[in-house]
Amino acid sequence: MEDSATTAALVGVVMALVKVVEKGLQKANGGSVEYRLQCLENATEKRMDAVTTKLQDFSRAFFEFREEQRIHNVLQRQQSKEDD
Repeated sequence: MEDSATTAALVGVVMALVKVVEKGLQKANGGSVEYRLQCLENATEKRMDAVTTKLQDFSRAFFEFREEQRIHNVLQRQQSKEDD
């Protein structure tokens, strides 16, 4: 019974040391794959937010311009009718 408890304790310690060494190597290589993926996702999300904002601004400006042109055209037609 004592042998199995000692073996289990040693295996636990060895597994903990392996994890510590893995984390040390990951830090030396720029982080784990999961960390890198998370960074890429965050960067992509920020870029998508920026693109969405720019698209909304463009859409608003486009529709404002379109309505200004419609009003301008109506005023020109009215002016030409008055001139006739």
